[in-house]
Amino acid sequence: YGKPKYPAIGLAYIAASIREAGHSCTLIDMRDGKKLELKGDYDFIGFHCTILNVKEVKRMNDMVKKEHPSIKTIVGGPQPSFNPTGFKEFDYVLKGEAERSMIDIIEGRVQPGIINGAVIENLDSLPIPAWYLSGEKFDILPIVATRGCPYQCIFCNIKSIFGTKHRSRKPGAIVAEIKFLKERYGIKNFEVIDDNFTINPDFVIKFCTLLIKENLGLSWDCVQGARIDRLNEKAFFKMKESGCRVVAMDPDSDVVEDFRKRAVDLSAIDFLPQALVGIGKGG
Repeated sequence: YGKPKYPAIGLAYIAASIREAGHSCTLIDMRDGKKLELKGDYDFIGFHCTILNVKEVKRMNDMVKKEHPSIKTIVGGPQPSFNPTGFKEFDYVLKGEAERSMIDIIEGRVQPGIINGAVIENLDSLPIPAWYLSGEKFDILPIVATRGCPYQCIFCNIKSIFGTKHRSRKPGAIVAEIKFLKERYGIKNFEVIDDNFTINPDFVIKFCTLLIKENLGLSWDCVQGARIDRLNEKAFFKMKESGCRVVAMDPDSDVVEDFRKRAVDLSAIDFLPQALVGIGKGG
């Protein structure tokens, strides 16, 4: 994969939840070429699996089962959530959100097999991801402000992980976390990595307004969560004012409409071409 910009946030959330529950854990990000070296006594090993690393994750599971047969293995992430029956060689297959259900596994409240992850209704109840397990200083870290998406785009797998109910954190709690990340880890910018950050423009405006008020001097990017018909002019410019440099949007067209299988009202973004020209002129 090459060296990632930051550690995997899903694993960092899970590690923080495990530690909050009073258990010890180690976090190994293998995307930058690190090898799985088991130093110490482990009861469980969990793997994050996407469509890109299925073969490698299964290879490592086979290695653990052969060399450390007493260790129970857990797999979660996008691919097991989408196709849980394809991972029967693991002791536990975790579908969906893992923070609470991982504790249930560790503390023996569920039997081996396919586990439907407990949905986190109150996202602010989660601890801040355990970035300290991967390092002490970062130029950039990710932020999760919302989870879930009510839309049914047939190309997207996010509903199998976070479901169709859109849940938002409190804007003040998000800004407080960003401030903590700057003070604790020295970040210079952050990325909002939500799958549908702009679904509620009023929420976006409240978040950006608080961020402006804090005057943290950070830039930020919305790298994947701007559904093009859920971004209005006021929210768009408030994002820019608060330090947003990049907004990744999904361009819709009649050519791909059948593939997307969704109705999009493009009249909502009539303001966008002129707005982009204005932003370009104004920096």
